[in-house]
Amino acid sequence: MFNQTMSSIRVLSWMLWRDLYVIIKHIGGKIIDSLVWGTNIILISAFVLPAFGTSNVFGLIIWIGTITSMAVYEAVYEAQDMVADREGNFHTGYLLTLPIPSWLVFIKMALSVAINTTVLSFFMFPLGRIILRNRVSLIYFSLTKFLLFFLVLNLFCGFFAIWIYSWAKNPTRFSVVRRRVVNPLWAFGGAQFTWYILYETFPRLALIALLNPLTYAFDGLRASVLGPEGYIPFWVSFTMVIFFAILFGWWGIAWLRKRLDFV
Repeated sequence: MFNQTMSSIRVLSWMLWRDLYVIIKHIGGKIIDSLVWGTNIILISAFVLPAFGTSNVFGLIIWIGTITSMAVYEAVYEAQDMVADREGNFHTGYLLTLPIPSWLVFIKMALSVAINTTVLSFFMFPLGRIILRNRVSLIYFSLTKFLLFFLVLNLFCGFFAIWIYSWAKNPTRFSVVRRRVVNPLWAFGGAQFTWYILYETFPRLALIALLNPLTYAFDGLRASVLGPEGYIPFWVSFTMVIFFAILFGWWGIAWLRKRLDFV
């Protein structure tokens, strides 16, 4: 048993190192894309939309929100690639023939997604700091809380991608899942507002939003940077993101093991 476990760990490590090499090889263009996207969003939110009456802190809310948004949607794109692979070369099928448990293959896939989202979403933080400059007050910023939450956020995104992959049987089904599930989760999860603002304007919808994992993903990261006032308490968000990561991981892996008929 011990030898089998160590063998599985070695295979898992090899696969992750290989994925890391591929990510680094192709990351340059993705970083440029993310910086262009983030610059557009932050500039418009902080300097243009206030002319239409938005709050002066709106740019800050959007800035931190772009970190979570980048991680979430990069995970969605990774899930799309997984679905396309299943329709094509089916690289996952090869991985499932390796001498490791099938569930470990899916965990490896989730970790690879998490590594990718971590690299891309991280650049949103210094980008916003540079653009907003003296508009940003970091007196409440906690590096420890930020790094902890940033870590679990990207782990959540990895397992979220696996969950999407488990539901999307083909590219057409993926488009349905994205339009009917992912986009509403993002829109009502607080990408452009905080949960407390939603509660003040639409209390019933805010209570429903507590079932949305992205509600905690957005508010928790903001609380670690901008302070506790006006956001769901940090440790509540932290705990809930971990809970949803475990839930989506278990759910997605169970469905994939059943759907792909591997044991």
